Amino acid sequence: MNKLTKLELILAACAFLLPLASAAANPAPDDRRSVILRNVDLHPRDREGSRILLQRVDDAAMEACGASEHSLRELRIAVRASQCWRQATADTVRRIDDPLVSEAYREQR
Repeated sequence: MNKLTKLELILAACAFLLPLASAAANPAPDDRRSVILRNVDLHPRDREGSRILLQRVDDAAMEACGASEHSLRELRIAVRASQCWRQATADTVRRIDDPLVSEAYREQR
């Protein structure tokens, strides 16, 4: 019986997941998804509040683009590097239209 080492298993898993990550990170243009953020302060009073809101926007964009907090690290990295995630976060920050949130977003990039 052929035994695979841990590294080979990891590489095999990554080779299997890369096409999945690519598909999740680059959905078809008509494959739009939305995530609703509830109980969110859209106009935080300080920088900490704006960073918290921006983290919630980031999490929602990850989910809308095909990853979650429970996804494999490689999938989360692929989604965060995708146009889907970049556009989702930028569009949401633009719609929030709050100076502190916009500043936190610029600092993050």
